[in-house]
Amino acid sequence: MPLGRPRAQPLILDENVWHTLNGTLGLTVADLAGSKEPAAKYQTYVELVHEWAGSPARAQWIEWVLFRQDGELLEDGERAGALTE
Repeated sequence: MPLGRPRAQPLILDENVWHTLNGTLGLTVADLAGSKEPAAKYQTYVELVHEWAGSPARAQWIEWVLFRQDGELLEDGERAGALTE
């Protein structure tokens, strides 16, 4: 039995997910990672989604929602990031 925190499962980080993170949510993964290196950005993305989810199974669901959103605006025409400003 593994000790400590369960390992984060890999997630897909494609163009649709980028659109949602950057466009809809207003997040810049490179800023959060403190690096423009692809590996650092991917690691930060995976850690962030798993933190939001609280479990690997829910992280895959969040990944799917980010993919499906594809950077689209919310129903009222606002971007999600604007809701937190």
